[in-house]
Amino acid sequence: DAVSEEFRRGEPIASWRRVYRVRESQIAEALAEAGERWPGVVIGSYPTFPNDGPHVEIVVKSIGADALAAASAWLASAIEERG
Repeated sequence: DAVSEEFRRGEPIASWRRVYRVRESQIAEALAEAGERWPGVVIGSYPTFPNDGPHVEIVVKSIGADALAAASAWLASAIEERG
């Protein structure tokens, strides 16, 4: 019951995710900068190394829709420039 009450009070967390065909090292600076620009947004990167080349899944999460939209738009543009 105590846990269910926490879920009722909490704000929903929205997320944005994309997979890019780059090495994580190519976009590390953009990930760090996004984290500095939007400290209330959680940014995760999950690299994989399949046979067709490296991929990185980027996940951005936030309870604030405006912050999520701004951070994910900026990050997508920054990754496209560097990738």
